[in-house]
Amino acid sequence: MSDIKFVLTIKNLPHDIEENELKDIFSEYGSIHDVFIQRDLKIGSKTFYDIVGDGYVEFCNSEDCIKAYNDAPLLRGEKMIIKME
Repeated sequence: MSDIKFVLTIKNLPHDIEENELKDIFSEYGSIHDVFIQRDLKIGSKTFYDIVGDGYVEFCNSEDCIKAYNDAPLLRGEKMIIKME
């Protein structure tokens, strides 16, 4: 099994976003392996809880990942900031 991952990072997500919302948007481009939203932030010895940061959408193959990246879908009518890893 390959360790290669096809991941998009979505920056500056709204506070009330849920994984299912991202999955619904990006599943239009192909099969999704996993969706994760970073909710806690650790800076030094302090942890700030329930702070929404970045989201990660992992696709099952590179073609679907690239297609979603190039299309740059909207989230709640706004353009998302998307980076490809």
